[in-house]
This record gives sequence, structure tokens and C-alpha cells, in this order.
Amino acid sequence: MNFYEYIQDNIKDKHLTDIEILRYIYLSFCQFFSFDARWNYTYLWDDDKLHYKLENKKVNLSNIDDFRTLCKPSTKYIVAPLVKEFTSLNTKVIDACGHFYLRVYNKDKTIDLDPIKADLTNMKINIRPKNFLLHGVGEKERLYFQEELDNSLDFSFKNIDDVILEQSKYTTKENLEHLVSLINASSFKYYQDASDIMRMYARFNKVSYETYINKDYEFHKFIIDYPDNVLYEVLKIDNYYKAVSIDSRRIDDVKYDKLYRSRSYKKNNHII
Repeated sequence: MNFYEYIQDNIKDKHLTDIEILRYIYLSFCQFFSFDARWNYTYLWDDDKLHYKLENKKVNLSNIDDFRTLCKPSTKYIVAPLVKEFTSLNTKVIDACGHFYLRVYNKDKTIDLDPIKADLTNMKINIRPKNFLLHGVGEKERLYFQEELDNSLDFSFKNIDDVILEQSKYTTKENLEHLVSLINASSFKYYQDASDIMRMYARFNKVSYETYINKDYEFHKFIIDYPDNVLYEVLKIDNYYKAVSIDSRRIDDVKYDKLYRSRSYKKNNHII
């Protein structure tokens, strides 16, 4: 995919301001790109080579075939070049103790573009990405600023409560079934997006989960402590991550398979 052409095709003839284009670039980035979850698990296999490669990944915006990324490459090689190409705004890449984001200056406005993992997933399920941070104002003013820009760009977002269904009128089981349907309907190509959906559910409903991977970084996420004993696994099926119903034996098969490890592996094996 040529991302330069994508942005150009969608902003031409619209007479947008630089700030509107900036917001459009941010939303488009969140829509297409996903956090590279492999980075969080390289230590399980002492895979320093991949860890370094992911952190320093170069991105050719004219020819993208892998939309997984981290804060450093996304800031330096995706967002910053796009802002330079399509706006006259001044920018500065900020390195905050290893976490990278882009600071943008426009007359009396300073805005930080810091697309955390949640923003990338939220955009894909039509929840407003909020880490587009206007300086010098409170949270309500920041949100209003985002809403005004989104309205001008014809974007309409849903409230997270409406999407996640955590209201008390729904049972825990109904919420889970809804989230499973959401994952299965969303065609998530990368693990982090499907994982974030389940994490949102678990946070609201106080349900435990655990992720297992093998050396090929094949991900399996399990609901492991569910009150009605209705268990699900999130895994890749035909190029997309889906949630499927399982029984407890499936969890044991993976949990005790030496080819798979979870984040508790090194602690349990006294490696750290």
C-alpha cells in the first residue's frame, strides 16, 4: 500500500486546514496500523535480535505490506514524514526515556501525537482515539477540540460503554458474548487489536486472561477464570484473529506444552 497516495486521495479538494489534515493523518494511522505485540514477548525466547529489529524498523510509506509498528518507528518514519509532506506545521520527535511521540507546533497551539496501543484498537472499532493532545487545556477542552475536528472531517464515533457493553443491565456472560461477536466481526489482522478488546472486557468484568506464544510468535489468548465456566480462546484463523469457544482441556494442552510460554514463564523457571 502506498500510504502517501492514500492520504492524498482522501484530502484532495476538501480545503482542509493544517490542523484538520493533522487530525486526519492521526486517525488514518490509527485505522491502519497496529502495535507489534511480538516486542512484548521477545524476552521469553531471549530474542534480542528481533527486539532490536522491531524497535528500529524502517518504514517505506510508498510500499507498506506490514502494518505492525512501535512508538519509535511510527513516530520517526510514519507520522512525522506524513505531517511534513501534507502540512506546513513544525514538528519535533520527542524521546521520553525510550518512548517516542511527535510534538507539533502551529502558531499558538502545541499538540502531541502519541498513538498509544489503545488508540490503534479504538479507531478500528469506532471509538475516538484520544491521544491527540492539545497543550495548555484540561481534559474536557482536549476532547472538545478533538470532537470539533472529527466533525469537520465527517467522522462520527461511539461511546466506549456502548461498544463494550459494560452497563449493569447486561450480565457478564452477555457482555462476553457481545465482545466475542465484535472480535469475530472486526477482521483483526494483528493480535494486539483482538487482545485489546478482550482486555477491555476483562477490566470491566474482572475476568482473568493469559496469553501464550511459541517461538514463531503465534498468539493464543485464553479467558481462564470465568464465573459461568464459559471459556474462549483468541487465535489466528485464516489470516484473522478470532474468538472461539473452548473447554478447560484446551487451556491445559497449551499451558503444559513446552513449545508455548506465557509471561509468567521466566519467573516460574527462575530465569529472572
